[in-house]
Amino acid sequence: MSKPTLHFEVVNNETQSLKLHIVLENSTESQIHDFVLCFDMPRFLDKSRVVNGVVKSQVGSHIELAPLEGMRIAAGESWTVTIESHTSGLFNLSERPSGPYLKVDQEFIEVAVGSHSMPQPESLELNPQPMPAPKAGVIPQPNQVVANQGTFIWQNTVSVSVANEVSHNAISWLTQQFSETQFEQTDSNPLVSFVESKQLAEEAYQLTVSEQSVKIEASSASGFLYGAVTLAQLVVTGRNVVDCAVITDAPQYSYRGQFLDCARSFHDIDTVKSVLDQMTWLKLNTFHWHLTDDEAWRMEIDAYPTLTELGAWRGEGEIQLRSLGPVRIVMAAFLLKRKLQKWLHMRRHERSLSSLRLIFRDMRGTHYGAASFADRERRYL
Repeated sequence: MSKPTLHFEVVNNETQSLKLHIVLENSTESQIHDFVLCFDMPRFLDKSRVVNGVVKSQVGSHIELAPLEGMRIAAGESWTVTIESHTSGLFNLSERPSGPYLKVDQEFIEVAVGSHSMPQPESLELNPQPMPAPKAGVIPQPNQVVANQGTFIWQNTVSVSVANEVSHNAISWLTQQFSETQFEQTDSNPLVSFVESKQLAEEAYQLTVSEQSVKIEASSASGFLYGAVTLAQLVVTGRNVVDCAVITDAPQYSYRGQFLDCARSFHDIDTVKSVLDQMTWLKLNTFHWHLTDDEAWRMEIDAYPTLTELGAWRGEGEIQLRSLGPVRIVMAAFLLKRKLQKWLHMRRHERSLSSLRLIFRDMRGTHYGAASFADRERRYL
């Protein structure tokens, strides 16, 4: 069955002056009428500059356009609406109108993405580049690597000596990554030893790989963890064979962050945990986590259940609640000594909150940010 098709033509594409023709082609065999065209585009529209249509709604990047009253699109014909934005031009295909669909009498009709007039490069350099032979690697590149003769072989059974409780998280992480390896604790000739070295900085470590054993020195839980991560990277990329070396390393930056936005695009708990795992492998230490924004409120608060009962829904026809139980993830992050930033937008990006909690609205009915009122502490909070 054929679907309607959305095309767009760039009329003007300058900074603070974007003008597009949005063309909805009726590729079906039936007439289309009484519809709303929905799509996503990260540009704020000027509602007063729309030609041959109206902006029904815009929440974040989600835009809903409707034709003028009484307009019908016969089979094979099209409807063109002109929109303008004064924020920024379109410079990448990823910014073009995407995910289009129609709302017609409480039903949703998928719309195909058609042609566009955005300029494309005349040619691309796709010639293969010569690459050196692959070697076991460490990400990020350590500060100093002194290579030695010989190799260390990772065994099916690995004996480990523990410096103190500060190294427990690193050992626990290592055992989780190599679940098929049997780990045994010993103080006599261990294959991998964790040694406290107080002269090393907070997140620094030294990894010494010899033919018979591996030694990880650090002064903190973070240092031991990053040393264990480096060892794991060498074992995995070297396929259980690690070149002998002395690696001395410390982070160049104290803030090494990863951003995940669960408000605009929902990511479930398993995805969040997976991101935290990847952060460990990359030695990142700060998780910048958007739980709320204009589009949705994802964080469960027992005292205010309405926030997620209504505010966690986003998108047409969702059949399940899209919210997170963040306490479990917070605890998992702390176990690995990470910093966790739970981003709560309360000054400008609070539409999801103000639409549910009337105390954050102007009593006259006009919607403003809660921070816009001079006496907001007394009247609204």
